[in-house]
Amino acid sequence: MGRISFQTTDRNRFTDRLLERAFVTGIEGIPWHGEIVVGKDALHVDKPTHESGHFHVPWQSESHGEILLPTTSLRESQHPYQLELEVARGTLFRLQTYLNERLEGADIGDKLYQKYGLAKQRLMEALTGRENPEQAYRAAEESITLTLDVIDELCLTDARQLIDQRKNSNDQLGTLLGTRLDKLPQDDAAMHEISGAMNSIVVPFNWRECSPDAGKYHFNDVDRVLGWVHQQDVKVIGGPIIQLDHNLPDWVYLWDNDFTTFQSYMKQYVAEVVTRYKGRVHAWISSAGLNIGGPMRFSEEQIVRLAVDVVEVIREIDRQTPVLITFDQPWGDYMATRQCDLAPIQFADALARADIGINGIGIDLKLGEHEQHSLPRDFLEISRLLNRWSMLQLPLVISLQLPNESVASDNTSPGFHGIGLPPSKDENSVVDVASTWSEQRIMHLMELIVAKPIVQAVFWNQLSDQDNPNHPMAGLLDSEGNPKPVVTSLRNLRESHLG
Repeated sequence: MGRISFQTTDRNRFTDRLLERAFVTGIEGIPWHGEIVVGKDALHVDKPTHESGHFHVPWQSESHGEILLPTTSLRESQHPYQLELEVARGTLFRLQTYLNERLEGADIGDKLYQKYGLAKQRLMEALTGRENPEQAYRAAEESITLTLDVIDELCLTDARQLIDQRKNSNDQLGTLLGTRLDKLPQDDAAMHEISGAMNSIVVPFNWRECSPDAGKYHFNDVDRVLGWVHQQDVKVIGGPIIQLDHNLPDWVYLWDNDFTTFQSYMKQYVAEVVTRYKGRVHAWISSAGLNIGGPMRFSEEQIVRLAVDVVEVIREIDRQTPVLITFDQPWGDYMATRQCDLAPIQFADALARADIGINGIGIDLKLGEHEQHSLPRDFLEISRLLNRWSMLQLPLVISLQLPNESVASDNTSPGFHGIGLPPSKDENSVVDVASTWSEQRIMHLMELIVAKPIVQAVFWNQLSDQDNPNHPMAGLLDSEGNPKPVVTSLRNLRESHLG
């Protein structure tokens, strides 16, 4: 067991949230299962190895909201590290690495170069000003903010250049843009605006609703949704078919300790869905989120077997329609709190190598505060994530679920202040209003994603704020059923770039 310790000028940083969500990764970026405790004079991070590691910590920034930031690789030391200083050093190091990699050192412009130089200056002040901890703390904070500004602006600039280059060959990118539709829309006018922004619709198959009793199936609700969708002249994505979460029927828990019986019922259900809807969807999402497990007490090996089973059943019945499989928490944040053998990308790689008929990989980017979310990252970390998953050499499909504004922000200042709403709470919501994503920042993220040639589709994973009490404010429609500002921006993005 190894240990890294940290001191801070601001002890308020050692919150319960930090203890719950911070973790250490090795050279491959995979979280280590460990423990974080607050001592009398320092924060102690225990890890299962004596190897050097990157400490990833939730960081609150006035202009960027809460964001997960890593340090550089730190070896064990008899003396505690200064937390603010190491986060500033790690953030600047990532930017320097990106500058060295991008387009063989292409120019970044005078404005960003000056801000980058100021970030380095502030870090140097923090390094040399340790005799005045408060001053060094402020200098490190300023360096972090400046560096994050440069990272986001530079990543957006590069994404827009890539979009322009791709459009020189084709007028439009051809990327699918869609939303999940669990039930029939209540407001025709609102749904007309939604469908005008999309060129595809995801229709899920909820096992709990489709089979409330063992061996009996009820697809009337799905039939009505599909009937409406087929009138919209959009691509139809069917699934996910299997999720090991609240979508499970109550009766399957009878076989919590009987994997073979559960497996048999699951395969029967998948076969029923695919047989009924073959030829009525343009692609299948076989399963979603199996990598994070669920309430059933199955081993990791058994869950991988279930993922394979779903694809094999689909392929036995439908050999033509593309099949995708989607993964939650793609950075593997959950691995810091429980023992797992396979990181999400390793799970995906194992299935891709098995040659069972998978045509694409889904990445579910739920970025927020809920325990089922990944903590938000800066644009450089998101870009690197997509690049890393592209090494699987399969098309990527991105699902987004982000808490977003019900009214347009009046923030018109340049740069990236997208999460920066007033730090207050809506009394009727469990979500900190300050954690919502502005329309502007969401669209910058969308540009970053669709610029990647490997990304074939982007789906919004929640239609309405009312659809999921665990993810309030994450819909395209507000609680009254009215379209949010992001819908108009998505339509503009589609018309400008996607077709």
